[in-house]
Parts: sequence; C-alpha cells; structure tokens
Amino acid sequence: MILKKKENKRITEMLDNLENIKHLKFAKEDFLRSDRILATGVVSMSDIKLGDRYLFSVYPAYIIPYIYIQKMEVERFYRRHGGSIYYLDIILKRSFQNIKIYFAKEDVAEKVKEFILEKNKNLNEKENTKWDI
Repeated sequence: MILKKKENKRITEMLDNLENIKHLKFAKEDFLRSDRILATGVVSMSDIKLGDRYLFSVYPAYIIPYIYIQKMEVERFYRRHGGSIYYLDIILKRSFQNIKIYFAKEDVAEKVKEFILEKNKNLNEKENTKWDI
C-alpha cells in the first residue's frame, strides 16, 4: 500500500511537471502515434514504448523526453541466486536521480540506447537549426 501511494505521487508529479512546461500534449500525441513497443523480458518490468520524442514505460511509470537525457549506459546487475540482467542507466540533465530500466538481454538494452541516442541527436540538430538565420 505504501509503495502504491509513493508510485502514484511520483506519477502525479511527473505529469504535473510535463503539464507545467507544456510537454504533456506532445507526449500524448507521440504515445498515440508510435507503434515501437519492446518487451523488456523482465517479469517485474513492463514493456516500453519508443516514441519520436519520448520514452514511455508503464511500470515503473516514466515519460522521458529524449532531449532531457544527458547520458546512458548499459550495466549488468548480478542476481543473488545466480544469473544476471541488464539495465539501461539513464542520467537526466535536470534531475539528481538516475532512471534504471531493466532488460533480460544486453542486445535489447543496447538497441534501445542506440535508438534513443539517434533520436536525441536528430532532435538537437532540429532545435539548433531552427534558430539559425
């Protein structure tokens, strides 16, 4: 019950922040337009959806604008009873918390990382050329 309240509070804050900076409308459009859904392969994680401008994860719930991502690395997490899983460690420009999205396979995590880096590069180029005269 406590975890559910904490998760609901975090989701509410995230949506409020997106609404305050006028990103919520664009995130909604990006979510509905995208058909790139990837299974993480980890039981406790939901699938993720890759939009043109945002990364969407249902559980834990995240809506991450690609332009807010400062750095990403694929790391390996060793489980207690043997075996390991991989996670994409995302560091945001405007946050002190890292976001971790877990994957069963390293190659899937690497592909997601490459996709996000490419989208981030394209978005930054568009933003920079928009102001050039």
